[in-house]
Amino acid sequence: MSNGPPGPTRADAPPAVDVHSGGPPNPGAHKRIAGVALGAVGVALLGSGLYFGLKASQHASDTASFMGEWGPDQQSAEQAAQRDGEVGLVLTGLGVTGVLAGGILYWLGAADGAHRSSVSLAPAAGGGSVVWTCRL
Repeated sequence: MSNGPPGPTRADAPPAVDVHSGGPPNPGAHKRIAGVALGAVGVALLGSGLYFGLKASQHASDTASFMGEWGPDQQSAEQAAQRDGEVGLVLTGLGVTGVLAGGILYWLGAADGAHRSSVSLAPAAGGGSVVWTCRL
């Protein structure tokens, strides 16, 4: 027989407490969201650039296949082809830049989340335990 009430058993111990070290609960989430959004805008710009490039190609083939003396319609088509070609190049360049920047931003956000560390406290009868985990 023992002289006092029995001590708490492991089943009676409170659950472990997880304490995260500093920072938001999901580090890098804002960078990942911004990266996806920037990448999506880049894809849209790329598609627009390709559209204008194809439109410029169509205007150029229309003027190249024309036989005879050029009039105002052919000059207008040539100017439209040049304009659409320049717009297509600019939009394609911006689209490629947006996709690359979005990918880099997403990668940086994912890297922020990978360097997370945590401390766990687990009280037990007659003491407790502390576990520290981190990723390098």
